[in-house]
Amino acid sequence: MKENLLLLGMAYPEISKKYGASICMAGATEDGELRRIYPVPFELFLRSSFHKREWVNYEVREKGDYRKESYKIFPESITHGLMVDYNEIRDCCKAFTSTIEDLKLKTDADRTSLGIIKPEIIDFKIKKFPITEKRLHLSNQQMLDGCKIPIENLEYKAWYEYRCSKNCTAQHNHKSLCLDTELGQLIRNIKHKYDTEAILLEKIKERFFTWMLTRDVYFMVGTHFLHPKSWMIISVLYPPKLNNKNESLKNWCL
Repeated sequence: MKENLLLLGMAYPEISKKYGASICMAGATEDGELRRIYPVPFELFLRSSFHKREWVNYEVREKGDYRKESYKIFPESITHGLMVDYNEIRDCCKAFTSTIEDLKLKTDADRTSLGIIKPEIIDFKIKKFPITEKRLHLSNQQMLDGCKIPIENLEYKAWYEYRCSKNCTAQHNHKSLCLDTELGQLIRNIKHKYDTEAILLEKIKERFFTWMLTRDVYFMVGTHFLHPKSWMIISVLYPPKLNNKNESLKNWCL
């Protein structure tokens, strides 16, 4: 079965014994469903230069894990489509916007594991953590062609503190790990450019907190198959803020 997907998120690569280094992609189908697709080998991701806001086409192989939106694909079948502008991304996000509380209820009801929220961002924190022995071991494994897995282990973890809507009913602020590939790539690209770690962390926060406060931010959130109760941020989507009189009237077609 062929399917078109508007890419909204790509989590920083995971390494597993089964798939090696691979990217999990997520987005919205033409039929108005949120979808998680995998495995997408990291080398294919690098070679093909996939981007958020891009339509992609692929062939579905089979239903994936137990989560409602998960599907396995034939990775070699992925082809590029058109890029869309931020107005269309905003409209798409609005069509799917929910809250963490509602998503948790849906998880219990039908194993929902993807959603979009409109957060009120309170803080962004990033810290250095030791790389686990398991991850180091997997990173040193050989690929079938004899090459090392082309991925750099990140020593940093980042998370947002936020309210998931203006009417958030949670007793405390939400705190979610941010696994967005853009964040991982930023860390990789600049971590050797500054003399101190404090300056590095300041630069990262400038981009993912200070600058984001000037944008119309949405989070694409999802659960890990090993941690179905924990919601993580797999993508930060940031259309520019618009005045009401200029806001796009285009409706997202479901």
